Amino acid sequence: MTRSKTQKGNSAFITSLLIFLLLGFLYLSCSKSSQTYSTSSGIEWETDYQTALQKASQSSKPIVLDLYTDWCHWCKRLDEDVWADSDMVAFSEGQVYLKLDAENSDDGRRLVEKLKVRGYPTVVILNHRGEEINKIVGYLPADKYLQKLKNVLSAQ
Repeated sequence: MTRSKTQKGNSAFITSLLIFLLLGFLYLSCSKSSQTYSTSSGIEWETDYQTALQKASQSSKPIVLDLYTDWCHWCKRLDEDVWADSDMVAFSEGQVYLKLDAENSDDGRRLVEKLKVRGYPTVVILNHRGEEINKIVGYLPADKYLQKLKNVLSAQ
């Protein structure tokens, strides 16, 4: 029994599609596991929620919580372009900054659920008692991000 040209064409297409999807999955799996995430910037980051909350409470400063993932391209761009910006670094002295891995830290996972975070990067501004004031979701260039952060903090 012979197959028609249409059946052979469909079979080849499906096979090609499956190979393409498999290769894409393998690429993402490999790149996700091999990337490292740098938190180096001029901002002094806390990496423990309770420590940040204690610092904020003692100083009556808000907390700027950066929830990131290892695989998030825009999270890395936020580090490189925004958090390392000299104007942002200078502005950071008025707040407590907390950086948590949303998937690989207990505090991160708990806060993602509590704060209903749905995408990355998400920066949540908390008052000195740890209560949510606002969220900034996504990436913006440094000057626009700084202005948005200033607007959020001045409105409290």
